[in-house]
Amino acid sequence: MHACRRRIRTMTAHAHHKKPTGLEIRQMVLDDLPAVYALGEKLFRAGDAPNLYRTWTDYVLVDSFSADRDFCLVAELEGEVIGFVLGYTYTKRRNSWTYGYLEWMGVAQEWNSHGVGRALVDSLTRLFREEGVRMMIVDTEAENHRAIDMFQKLGFNHPVEHVYMTRVLKPSPAAKAPKTNLPNEGVNE
Repeated sequence: MHACRRRIRTMTAHAHHKKPTGLEIRQMVLDDLPAVYALGEKLFRAGDAPNLYRTWTDYVLVDSFSADRDFCLVAELEGEVIGFVLGYTYTKRRNSWTYGYLEWMGVAQEWNSHGVGRALVDSLTRLFREEGVRMMIVDTEAENHRAIDMFQKLGFNHPVEHVYMTRVLKPSPAAKAPKTNLPNEGVNE
């Protein structure tokens, strides 16, 4: 089974999906983490994707890679990481289904609309199927129309809007010194 997975992870993209010639989707390795993190930092900016910006950290990347590296893939072109996907599987009590969750995905902006995202999702989907996953789940911000359109074209349906809320907390007197300066206006305890 591992040999089959390896083959899927290293399959070269086909031209019929407008993918760049030479695009390779493969399993993420430890040496990819700096490039994946840097790409995420470029994509998940505070002004464009505030919720993703707040939750994309080096810890999240390392944790995903350490916990379920079988479902961490990169898109590589001429030795450069131009996209990635982080996923995992889970089961629920009293439910025979296994679920696959596409937790994070990013494609370098200059490679949007070239089939890179589709190639990543297709490869992750194949891996999930091999693991017996019955339902694959993705989420994205409601304003991310490009991702929503792609996911719908790939067969995802029943979109449900999810509300994210934030609250800036005033530091406790017992708290360590803050690492960054947060605005104090409108802060509630």
